[in-house]
Amino acid sequence: ENTERLEWIEEGLAAIEKEDWQTALQNSVHLTNRILSVNEEEGANLFPDEHIQVLEKDIALYEELIEINARPETEGYEQAGINFTYRVMYTLFPLFITLIFTIYATIIFSSSIKKGEDIDRLFPEPYAILVLKKVIFTIMISVSLYLLILLISFGLGSVISEVGTIEYPIFNSLSIEQSETIIQVSMKMFLIQVMVIVCVVLVTGI
Repeated sequence: ENTERLEWIEEGLAAIEKEDWQTALQNSVHLTNRILSVNEEEGANLFPDEHIQVLEKDIALYEELIEINARPETEGYEQAGINFTYRVMYTLFPLFITLIFTIYATIIFSSSIKKGEDIDRLFPEPYAILVLKKVIFTIMISVSLYLLILLISFGLGSVISEVGTIEYPIFNSLSIEQSETIIQVSMKMFLIQVMVIVCVVLVTGI
């Protein structure tokens, strides 16, 4: 058994050097399944349940990656263009982008205040129309800036590593039974994030 495991490891390492991801992943599946089998043979006492869930998720991921012949990415440290862009969307937007857009929107809407007076009200055009124009303008600039950040992220990841695949599977953290492609998850995130941008601008400007 030890000899067989060593052969799987050696084959896997050789496959990684050749970028033969299917062979490397198949060996990883064999090794992980063997670890789970040993755990069962020992009365399921070798590893905590959380670790077993991680291993089962790894197997499910590897099997899907084998089907599309894709290189595995380390979660949280993705390098391929598409995967890196997904990680930027997932981590950067909630912590950083919202703050930027809040400050930006505040500057845009407060620029019309001079010496405590709203100079927009001095124009003949209805005040509501002026505010609406500012809202639309700020939303367009904010979304365009966010798209630019994503395009730069995609370009950097693609140049440093590779483009990646839009079929890369993303698993729900609570289940390994069903996955979505990275493009499906990214599109959902993008729509929600655009809605957040719109809400931030509206709350700031009205």
